[in-house]
Amino acid sequence: TMHRFQRGIGLLARRGHAPVVPVAIDGSLRAWPRGARWLRRSDVRIALGAPIPHDGAPTREGDQAFADRVADAVAALRRSLPPPRP
Repeated sequence: TMHRFQRGIGLLARRGHAPVVPVAIDGSLRAWPRGARWLRRSDVRIALGAPIPHDGAPTREGDQAFADRVADAVAALRRSLPPPRP
């Protein structure tokens, strides 16, 4: 599950004048479960989105709105990933 993205991502993007590239990763927990010492053979799927520039207002609300846009882009990328192989 995805938690709500925090506004800090908007603050960093705005202050750094850098776009954020949304990335979706699925399968990493199966490949390396918590507490495991070694990787397991498993498919890991990754999708990269288009860079998102921060062009909103320099306020807390503007930074949170940007973080919400990035979260929406990551969620869309997750939905676009192909299903895992059996």
